[in-house]
Amino acid sequence: MKKRILLPEIIVLLLLTIFASSCASTGGTSSEAGVDAARAAETPIEKNRGEEVFLNGKIIRIADIEQSKYSDTMKTGVLAEETSVDIGGIIIPLKEGEAVRFNTEYNYIIEATLADNITVNTEKSAVMLKAGTPISFMRNYTGDIYLYGGYLFDDSELTIGSYRIDAAAAGNQYLPDIVFNFKGEIVQLTLQSDHTFIIKDTRYTFSKGTRLSFINGKVSGGILKENKKVNIGKYEVTALASSGSVPSINFTEDGNIFMIMIAEPVTLRVGTQRIPVMAKKYLSFHYNTDAPHFVYLGSDAALIVAGEKKALKAGAKLEFDREGRITKVE
Repeated sequence: MKKRILLPEIIVLLLLTIFASSCASTGGTSSEAGVDAARAAETPIEKNRGEEVFLNGKIIRIADIEQSKYSDTMKTGVLAEETSVDIGGIIIPLKEGEAVRFNTEYNYIIEATLADNITVNTEKSAVMLKAGTPISFMRNYTGDIYLYGGYLFDDSELTIGSYRIDAAAAGNQYLPDIVFNFKGEIVQLTLQSDHTFIIKDTRYTFSKGTRLSFINGKVSGGILKENKKVNIGKYEVTALASSGSVPSINFTEDGNIFMIMIAEPVTLRVGTQRIPVMAKKYLSFHYNTDAPHFVYLGSDAALIVAGEKKALKAGAKLEFDREGRITKVE
């Protein structure tokens, strides 16, 4: 028996035929168009693969390369693919899509962004650096590249020399939380709390949130919490407490003061002359001596410079030899 086609069914078939013809005239069926759209959605947009640059002993792709306006031997760009560099046996992963600076004379990365947390082992401490933060490198006098600066994963208790120090994960965009020298020693950090150290039998307290520097595991510079009278040989002067971001007092490795920020105006007898010294300026001494190296003149004065008496203005920088003679005025 033949199947009878009812009128409604005929209308439906006609409509389907018309729709198919329409699709054919535009180059494909609706199902084909859907497949094409799906394929297009699955196809990734090609990344900017950048240029191949030989850095740190390997080929690294960097996009958007530009010459630095600060140095003829430095360029900037964007890391075009995740990579890693070996710095003194430490494998350091670097994050793609982030800014990178590199040296074109010695072919090494100066600064990039960490892709993952890493742990750096010093002689006495394990230092964890945080993913997604800048990490920087330097080249020493022998040509070796070393880790210079980074940002702590969290506040950390570190051992430096004989000191136990609470270091802050400060996150300052201009200063890394922690700085290393070419030997892998910690040479600078930010204090998470006030710290008191005994240096050459004298107590010095340095302020929370300020930078502290070290040389061979000993304090070399910092910002005092309070103004403090100190003795340098035959001189007694007052060292300034807060001095912004620069140290208010600096020590040699032997623990002797060699430079301080003066808190109050003072007059020093240097050689045969009396020198008025300006406050809130550095007073520096020749290394491990009580002989002034340079001062800033606190008031107008007539002084002997290189054997000749001269009228000098307040604010002038005076340099002395070890015998106390003024050798230079700026």
